[in-house]
Amino acid sequence: MILRLISNLFKSRIPSSQRFWFWVLIGGLLSASLYLILVSLEDSIIFYYTPSEISQKHIHNGQRLRIGGIVKPNSLTTNAGRLSFLLTDEKEDLYVTYKGTLPSLFKEGKGAVIQGRFEKESFQAQQILAKHDENYTPPKVTIR
Repeated sequence: MILRLISNLFKSRIPSSQRFWFWVLIGGLLSASLYLILVSLEDSIIFYYTPSEISQKHIHNGQRLRIGGIVKPNSLTTNAGRLSFLLTDEKEDLYVTYKGTLPSLFKEGKGAVIQGRFEKESFQAQQILAKHDENYTPPKVTIR
């Protein structure tokens, strides 16, 4: 049925005014579909939020997020195998707790992206990704 309608649009039997309104309808449907897709993906497009953006957004308990920032110097503490620290973007601080193995590049004063969930007043990290600078220096290679 639809294929017949489309094939008939290209034939001269259908008046040009009907063809025009058909294409207007198709264009409108495609535009509406694109709009709905972009609106539904609005919060998912951002790779990670900063602590300042988190304080402005209404976050529900248990919501999974990625948060990026700098590990605040002198904020790392360990208690019963659980690590806690402050993640900052120089405007806001966010209290983070984590239990697990830390990446070797994770240090105070360095960047990190934390994935986890909000639980009450703190962020429970499930994965920590340490950011590094873009200056790569390969190890010295000795040729025999």
